[in-house]
Amino acid sequence: MTRLRLPGSGRFRLAVTALFLLFVLVIPQLAALQENLNPDYSARFTVFLATSAIVLALWAASYNLMLGYAGMVSFAHAAYYGIGAYTVGYLYSRFHLSAPLGLVAVPLVGAAFGFVTGLVALRAVRLYFSLLTLAISQVLFAIAFSWQPLGGDNGIHAITIPDALSDRTTMYYFVLGITIVCLLVMWTITRAPFGAAMLAIRENRERARSIGINVKAYELAIYTLGAMFGAIAGGLFAVFQQEAYPEMLYWTANAQPVVVALLGGTGTFLGPALGAFVYTLLDNWITSQLPNLAAGLGGPDIRNQVAQLFDLILGVIVVTIVLVTRGFVLATGGRSCQPPSRARARRSRTSRSPSSPKSRRCRGTSAPSAGSRCSPSRGSANHLAACERFTRSTSASTRATGTRSSVPTGPESRPSSISSPGASSPTGGRSSSATGTSRASRPT
Repeated sequence: MTRLRLPGSGRFRLAVTALFLLFVLVIPQLAALQENLNPDYSARFTVFLATSAIVLALWAASYNLMLGYAGMVSFAHAAYYGIGAYTVGYLYSRFHLSAPLGLVAVPLVGAAFGFVTGLVALRAVRLYFSLLTLAISQVLFAIAFSWQPLGGDNGIHAITIPDALSDRTTMYYFVLGITIVCLLVMWTITRAPFGAAMLAIRENRERARSIGINVKAYELAIYTLGAMFGAIAGGLFAVFQQEAYPEMLYWTANAQPVVVALLGGTGTFLGPALGAFVYTLLDNWITSQLPNLAAGLGGPDIRNQVAQLFDLILGVIVVTIVLVTRGFVLATGGRSCQPPSRARARRSRTSRSPSSPKSRRCRGTSAPSAGSRCSPSRGSANHLAACERFTRSTSASTRATGTRSSVPTGPESRPSSISSPGASSPTGGRSSSATGTSRASRPT
């Protein structure tokens, strides 16, 4: 399994995390101070944008559990986001429960939907898994769009919230508190052996299966957890925006957490959270400030094209990030799940055993016999592990006896584990192994 690569010193990452958390905690106070200095500035709008960014951060971080740590590209994450919002809205419209009380049931509903749909989607892998999740998203969207108890195509609006949450600052800290708790739970999961197993599955499914990891069970577990945290983010959206509508489940909405994760870096834990703030600020600047800037410079009126312009600029930024930097804040996030570079991996392979042959990279259906190479073949699930065990044993035996050196006399000192069946005899001879051929002296 590829070892986890930390993108910087632990103190630097801790300092960046502490500064980010401190900044998030004092956003309402900074907005109020700016409003006092500039009467034209709206502190309520700034708090509104910060709350939207926090909800988006939780949604993107839950998606990164599957994409960054398990390598699972899902197109159904928007469906679970919408399920969380519709859970709060349905409990309000049907049973007249307030939004915070309906939020309690969101994790259970999201996990249940994630488990059931995960059983269906995980019957396939890679591209076909993504296509199945796309179909699941569209089925759930069609149900939300056409089922009248859920409001049909209009959705559910005017969800009641307590008077204490009517204040923007109080709502901000309510959403922030739940998001921090969810992020801590996800961080604990990624730091546990469960997270290391998911990285092993992401790097090589067959090798992970060969060392005893139940790949399907782990993938179903991470899929269920991602759906649960995505539903919590949707429930927070319903509490914050007091509405739920079918477009939240549409498959094109899945692009938002993907783009946010790429902006922050899919190989880091806090990358999607930082990317959510970048995405929100960029969206607000393009839609509100850029038209005024273009008009002030004597340019054309682009107020009716801000949506297309935002998509264009965001697409250019994402392509640049993917091709050049592998994530906007890759070096400032939490624990990295990016594999080492190819050159470093090549150096580590050659430094483990200088005398190991090229057969280390080969595949075989079982452990090769002595005196033979690990020949390529169709193989089975355990061919890589068998080949590596064989090469390790032969390399260790070769270092112990010495390549092209005399073997001590006596039949008990002959390396029977690596000698060919027909190559050794009581009178001595040549002893062949997978790592080379050594000449043996005749016993006295």
